[in-house]
Amino acid sequence: MMGSPSGPTTAGPTSANAPDGAAPALGTVQFEGFSAWFGKITALHEIDLTIAPQSVTALIGPSGCGKSTLLRSMNRLNDRVPGAAHRGRLLLDGDDVFARTMDPSVLRQRVGMVFQRSTPFPRTVFDNVAYGPRLNGLARGTTLDHVVETALRRAALWEEVRDRLRESALTLSGGQQQRLCIARALANEPEVLLLDEPTNHLDADGVEWLQGWLDRYPGALVLVTHDRYLLDRVTRRIVAVERGEARRYEGNYGTYLARRAEEDDAEAATAAKFRGDLRRELAWLRQGPKARSTKQKARLQRIEAMREQPARQARGAVSMAATARRIGKKAISAEDLAVHAGARPLLEAFSYDFSPEDRV
Repeated sequence: MMGSPSGPTTAGPTSANAPDGAAPALGTVQFEGFSAWFGKITALHEIDLTIAPQSVTALIGPSGCGKSTLLRSMNRLNDRVPGAAHRGRLLLDGDDVFARTMDPSVLRQRVGMVFQRSTPFPRTVFDNVAYGPRLNGLARGTTLDHVVETALRRAALWEEVRDRLRESALTLSGGQQQRLCIARALANEPEVLLLDEPTNHLDADGVEWLQGWLDRYPGALVLVTHDRYLLDRVTRRIVAVERGEARRYEGNYGTYLARRAEEDDAEAATAAKFRGDLRRELAWLRQGPKARSTKQKARLQRIEAMREQPARQARGAVSMAATARRIGKKAISAEDLAVHAGARPLLEAFSYDFSPEDRV
């Protein structure tokens, strides 16, 4: 159920399919003229954007463009950064996220987050998942056991840890820890789930599981990822963040690339026309006309304005480094590889090109 391949639209607030005057559906996030900065550095500028319920939205852009700031604004994690400030409004289901009455700990249960690096608590597997429900007053008993089991099953981790619930979460593998963090977030039944590079620390099977899981997730998802396959398969909307500004594109990553190519061609043609006009005006100026008439003075003013107009900053390239390696014909190349354990040879003259589809 892909979005229609329409062009970019102004990323402004919408009713999120709610009737006029009705409260937004649960999981609606609205940025209204939202700006953010850290000290003197502006990270976001006048963002107007709506995240709809039951949607999958990907934030993409070059490093330092503001996408992480945009992501972390939704659950106020930027509050922890010295010098952080904001202007404008950010609403969750119509509630002001930055209102004095909004408890950040409650907000972070409503807007869960899975970080780029797995962040298990130094507690047991069970206590990691039960942490949020306990904060909500679910202290003990079969109900809490059911919540923990359900969250672990949804994260496809139950069968692997059902006999290790009382062990430290730090004894799990990297991929298991990442899925544990997903389970911990799911235990709170968040209205919105934020994921920062969710494929990190997952093996190939884990990535395939994550893709299917994201497809089935019933709430609103907002993710930052450089994984083109993930973008192509699960996203229905791309938000391109560049120089602190955001533009929205309906569809998956392939649709986004096609629309951006059209935009770049149009902008290149506009820039070429501008340079041509400027060259002609400068050639006229060098002829040394007597700029006395009103018409000539107006032309001189136009030339001066053209010369002073700053060149449009080139768009930052969206880094797809990890993806570029994956979408090539070779993922790993080995040539005449030899491996020895002491005097014992394990590999001799081993050569092989591993493709992205290989399962070895």
